[in-house]
Amino acid sequence: MRSLAPFSEPVSTTFKIDLTAPDSHVVGGQGPGAWIARVITNTVGNQELVLAGAIADDLSGRSGMDLNYNGTDWTSAHHIGAWHPLPGQPEIEFNWVYTATNQFGAGYHIFTGQSQDQAGNLEQPYEIARVLKLPLGSPELAGSSVTALPTSVRPGDTVNFVLVARNAGWQDALVAISDTLPAGLTPVLDTLDPGVSYDPASRTLTWPATLLWPGQVERHSFDAQVDAGVPATTLSNLATFHAFWPNTDLLDPDLRQEFTDREQTVTAETTVVVDPNQPAGADFTSPWVKVALGEKQAVADPQVRLGIAAAPDAQRMYVREWTPDPASGAWTVAQNSGWIDFTSAYTWTLSAGQGVKYLGLWVADSAGNVSTLDEHALVFVNRLDGPQSLADGERVQYRGYIERGSWVLAILKTISGDPDLYVWQPRNGYRPDSFSNDTVAPGQVEDIGTRFVQQSGRYLVEIQAAGASDYELQATGGTSGGTAMTHAPATKELPAHPLTISDPLSANQLGAAPSLVSKTYLPLMLR
Repeated sequence: MRSLAPFSEPVSTTFKIDLTAPDSHVVGGQGPGAWIARVITNTVGNQELVLAGAIADDLSGRSGMDLNYNGTDWTSAHHIGAWHPLPGQPEIEFNWVYTATNQFGAGYHIFTGQSQDQAGNLEQPYEIARVLKLPLGSPELAGSSVTALPTSVRPGDTVNFVLVARNAGWQDALVAISDTLPAGLTPVLDTLDPGVSYDPASRTLTWPATLLWPGQVERHSFDAQVDAGVPATTLSNLATFHAFWPNTDLLDPDLRQEFTDREQTVTAETTVVVDPNQPAGADFTSPWVKVALGEKQAVADPQVRLGIAAAPDAQRMYVREWTPDPASGAWTVAQNSGWIDFTSAYTWTLSAGQGVKYLGLWVADSAGNVSTLDEHALVFVNRLDGPQSLADGERVQYRGYIERGSWVLAILKTISGDPDLYVWQPRNGYRPDSFSNDTVAPGQVEDIGTRFVQQSGRYLVEIQAAGASDYELQATGGTSGGTAMTHAPATKELPAHPLTISDPLSANQLGAAPSLVSKTYLPLMLR
């Protein structure tokens, strides 16, 4: 008889399965889910949001903290770990931190939070904190506009309206846009953006409010049809732009007044002529035009090439150049081309002086209609081809769009005096984010170091003279050709604002529109 092999002893293993959601509530913090929830002043003098809290999870471990404010998009905390940063309270541990500078606008903000652990368990979202950030100034919406195309129609025709909100001020704000149509014009509803509402009783279209940062633009368009049977008349269309901040209705009256005192409302108007006797096919449509710069954003040659696309019947064109005043920042007309024959490729010689310059272009068609100057027909370029002289306190600005992930280097060489270097990141209208304002001697150079660009957008670089100065600026890497400075702590006051954050359109400083037809003066007859 064959013997059986002995059985092995049974082995048991215990698996712990984490089915419990983490918990980010705190007791005694500045919010139900945040030890710290407030706005601070950072090292350069700008306001900055700081949120920080703790996550309890004893099994699988912490994974992340998601945040939402005012019901908008969700984002994630920057850092997850363990810190004990509160002086005198070493028992309080932080597990997550979120900071925001210029992406966080003014208002009374309600934050919702939701933590997650390593097992994928999610906490139920809840209100973690409220943070108050007062506006430091008012936005400037005076350059906002509404335009109509065509401007003369027959009953039954369709008109396209374009509304553009432009913020030329230092302060961000939510901007609500509405458009009130006159009797005789009815909106074509399927041309409206999603979320736009129409009240037939008041004949008013209303767009959802959007956050408009300093120097930014918000554009909308829609069609409206002229009612049948409208007699010969002029119809006036009124657009309203209102700047405000979120959740201020939840504040006590005194705090709320801090916001309402800085709100701004501006209106813009355009007219459409209705003429039942207008011949069919009559051309009252302004031609379209788009301008592209055939150069980089910074040029070392005063001549730049413009690539121009326009309506097929464009026959004439008019070019204008603006530069910012070095003391006030106001856009001034540097030169005009006058009306010249249309061409799709045109070489323009920039005006004297370094820095940013804007070029705008109008075209006229065979019927004499002139285009509307808008963002499609306005470009900027930086002249960067030699030394520049500045009086005491004067500034020269350079600007450019830079993609996140780029590396930038600005080198300032002093020829005489004491020029200083300042840089503003996108959406910042207050004190510079980076600077080098040492006291220097001729031949020495200053720079802000090679910087990794954290956010895409329009950067502003300025040179400001502390006393009469001459300088050269190099905006890319390479040899500086001077003696490097050893940077010391800055003792000079930082500029409160950039020289300008606007463009000629948003600043409403276009100057007089060019007249297509020269005036004819008849001789004076005396008897």
